Amino acid sequence: MKQPMSYLRLAVPALCLLSLAVPPAEAKKADDKYNRYITFQNDFPFTVYPVIQVPADICDGAAATGDRRIIINYDAKTEGLPAGKKITVWIPRDQKQVNVGGKTVDKNCWYQSGRVYIFPVALKTYEANIVKLDPLQTKVITKFDDPTHPSEVVDCYKGDNTVEGEAVKGNCMTGVSGASYSVDAPAQLAEFTFDADNPTDQNMDTGDPMADIDVSMVDELYIPVAGSVANHGATGYMGGSAATINANGVNDLAQFKKRIDGFLTDPDGRGGRKNVWPVFAAYTSQYFNSQNKEINTFSDLLPKELGKNAGNTIIPHFPGGYNSIDMTLTRGPSTNYYTGTNYVTDKGTLITGVRYDEKMKKPGNPLVQPYIDRWMYWVKQRDNPGFCADKTNLEQLKWPDHVCKYDSKKAVQDCTFRHQYFCEKFQESVKVVWDHFTNDPVDGFNPNQAKVWEKCGFPKAPYPTDENTKNFCIIQQIVGYDSKVLGGDLPGRVQALLRGVAFEANDPYDPNHPSVPKADVQQWQFDPFLTFAAPYDSQFNLNPYTRLVHDSGKDGLGSVSYSFSIDDKYGNFRDAASGFTVDAGGVTALENKRPYDPYQQYTVTWGYNRDQFSLAWLNTGTSIEAIRAKLEQVAESHGKRPFLLREGDKLAVLGHDANGAWQLTNPLTTKTDLEALAAQEKENSKGKNHTYQDLIDRVFLKKPADVFPAQALNVDAVSEQAIGVLNFDVDTGWSAGEARLYDQIALKKADVPQANNWVSLTTCGHQVPVRGPGAQTLPLVYDTAKGYLPCEIVAKDKFGDELKLSMAPEKKTGIIDIYTGSKVTDWTTLWGFPTGKKHTGAPPVTSDLNAKDLQYCIDNSSPYFSVSGFCNNVNVSAVWAGAPLARDVVYMGLDYVNMPRVGVSIAQPPKNGPDPDAVFWPNGAKVTGELMPDGVTVHVTWPKAIITSGKPLNYSLTFGGQFQASCNTQHNPDINPNTYCDAKITKGDKTPKKMDVVAINYTGTPVTQSVLLSGTFTSGVRP
Repeated sequence: MKQPMSYLRLAVPALCLLSLAVPPAEAKKADDKYNRYITFQNDFPFTVYPVIQVPADICDGAAATGDRRIIINYDAKTEGLPAGKKITVWIPRDQKQVNVGGKTVDKNCWYQSGRVYIFPVALKTYEANIVKLDPLQTKVITKFDDPTHPSEVVDCYKGDNTVEGEAVKGNCMTGVSGASYSVDAPAQLAEFTFDADNPTDQNMDTGDPMADIDVSMVDELYIPVAGSVANHGATGYMGGSAATINANGVNDLAQFKKRIDGFLTDPDGRGGRKNVWPVFAAYTSQYFNSQNKEINTFSDLLPKELGKNAGNTIIPHFPGGYNSIDMTLTRGPSTNYYTGTNYVTDKGTLITGVRYDEKMKKPGNPLVQPYIDRWMYWVKQRDNPGFCADKTNLEQLKWPDHVCKYDSKKAVQDCTFRHQYFCEKFQESVKVVWDHFTNDPVDGFNPNQAKVWEKCGFPKAPYPTDENTKNFCIIQQIVGYDSKVLGGDLPGRVQALLRGVAFEANDPYDPNHPSVPKADVQQWQFDPFLTFAAPYDSQFNLNPYTRLVHDSGKDGLGSVSYSFSIDDKYGNFRDAASGFTVDAGGVTALENKRPYDPYQQYTVTWGYNRDQFSLAWLNTGTSIEAIRAKLEQVAESHGKRPFLLREGDKLAVLGHDANGAWQLTNPLTTKTDLEALAAQEKENSKGKNHTYQDLIDRVFLKKPADVFPAQALNVDAVSEQAIGVLNFDVDTGWSAGEARLYDQIALKKADVPQANNWVSLTTCGHQVPVRGPGAQTLPLVYDTAKGYLPCEIVAKDKFGDELKLSMAPEKKTGIIDIYTGSKVTDWTTLWGFPTGKKHTGAPPVTSDLNAKDLQYCIDNSSPYFSVSGFCNNVNVSAVWAGAPLARDVVYMGLDYVNMPRVGVSIAQPPKNGPDPDAVFWPNGAKVTGELMPDGVTVHVTWPKAIITSGKPLNYSLTFGGQFQASCNTQHNPDINPNTYCDAKITKGDKTPKKMDVVAINYTGTPVTQSVLLSGTFTSGVRP
């Protein structure tokens, strides 16, 4: 969730950015994973001026105001970053001990809540101009002589992140400000966080470094800027404007402006409509090309491509949905221009169209009013049960793209879309959301009028009395999502409405659903082919700005950005990385040049060898923390096995951390938590699945099947009868419940397995750290001419064996979106991993490699993996979209067979390595029977089995339930690669006979054998 920023930002005399003497910063090393960095690339045809900014209160305490900044110049002579140039900034390691919750921790002052501004105007001159316009703006400008934070040199290099000396240095330095830049400043905003998984005491220079980035368009939209986490291109970029990228990876500014102008002046494509959305007034020609240049702080600084000179068309800068309402209500003044000759008396509003009726004491804006009226169209009908049943109303609604127009004269519509049901669900969501923000005791306008009016720019009575201003204010709270309700239906309904779709809380389309018609269980809010598809002038489009940001079709920008406060699915991405790249004006510097798709991420997961656990229960009321040291001693003396502990109605784990040290997870889970999961599982499966109940029965209920020992553990007098053993790799009769138990352990990383045979993993040429089980997003390479290139995945175990795969998504054709009934590939391109033919489960899931990928694995893996059938254990699967987490990684609205595959799963190799005496059948092995000329002898043949030790094998055949003793066991592969045995039938017998063959190695200790190879023989049927 991203709250809209406060837009009045103030802040210092403009000092020369290039002449200050500053001490050198600590030297950095590029191979240090805790050395965070940001790389900037400029693909615009003009210079840009990047600024990195973080709030001062990260290290200086909550009372601190203002910000700390890093100003970036290409070199000592060149301000900013020239066209076509690249520079990498190594973020300072400025740490400070801070009290957090009564505990002293180390905080890095530059990591959290960071912002990146990309200015297309000379920063030094711009800052001087805003102070010249309004002396109160000294808070905004960058100060380099602050005694608390004196300016320091920041290591930065021309080019990519590199070690010192390999590239020419840039010129970067720190500064401070008293406030952020104003929201209508000539800059595009991106945001970042550097943090870590599993840090020590919140020190983000410990644990696994992570980078989080978004390009926020919640507040405003100006110029195209893209950002990408440095993860070898495993995921696409955030922000940008995919719809205006040309073949060279650079944004076509003319096309970019065309799409924006279409939104601002002619959103329905009919022509003749002008000024239908507000823009920041400082960018209008009235105050832009004036002869008196002093009335605008930046108009004379902009490059010609953005409208520098008179006669050029200005690229507009304008607010998002929330700010367009908020700035109307508050009538906020701009700090970038004034309307006459005196800034104090002639301040101009931030946005165009703002009106204030002095007589009625109410604000208004003819550019925003249609947006309010769109909401009120539905609000007025929220209690009308017959509205959506009226065929005339359905015909007058403008439906989302790719949905057929409703025609009451047709008995059957052109597509399978159920218009009335969609309308009713949309109407329902408007009612729920409107009633909440009107009457809720915490969030509602009516119970909290003084508080809500203040948020809307009216800090004290008398408040406006007209209904329209009240509606403005309520809608402002909805679009800005001013609520602490972060779960359940409410945020989902708001997200759906702002994306132009109805909300359905039920499970999505399920071909096995017992009673509800499949068209009635569609979660439209998760269908990427339907969200943001309502045209600008559609009654369903309650926030037209979001379509401009997200739609990549004829009139949107195709940006992956926040377009409203809780637009997190599309606006934010976090991954394991030490840095990220910001590309201004294109994508040439990004490893993955495709936009991030929150619905389609390809990953590889690798298996693990689970630890055996000691089992013990403790008397109720025992403090596990108090006896932890003694528990560790008991664990050390019992094979260093982790402990699964039960105390009362909770489970705890004394397990290993990633370094092998003991760690306590208490509680791991509780009986109450598991009962809730069991109830949910029972409801979702209609009573078919009960794995959580199996777990509860085994670990909490006192039954003979209870897995815990009969007596409690006393750590002061240890009895071996009080310690049991649980081996997750052995079938003990409750495998489904065991799996759920291990899910709990793995989910909280309560025990990191100490025996993991996978020692290395390479994906698409990049090494992946392997520390126990895990997952890695595949850094697939996309070629604009060829599509996705093959990615080789190589997993190596500690015995030196390699499992090799080579996979690439394929283009999907003729795919139908079941939510709209339209052919998806008519307007977009879909990719998905090819899969085999095994479909299991309900709803079904595809789970095997296709023939080509399977054969590659067999041909290229080490002999053990290629002959053991291990390649058959590799799954290419996607949990069908009924699972909540899967909605983040699979396309909704597609039949499961066509759904792009997202997971490559590699099982754990044997704990003790390959068994040379193990016996396997070759891939595709078959047993066949042929009736000989005598009419009674059946010649049964099968391929030679494989044993890597080369020891001799014996074969036994059971034919029609009868064991056959005389089977040929001698082979000369050059003469006959098959084995055979003759069986007898009664002449003329055409009864089907089952044939089962097993290969046996009698020389091993113990004796080893293959699985059964089976076939069927029927007399007169040729093999």
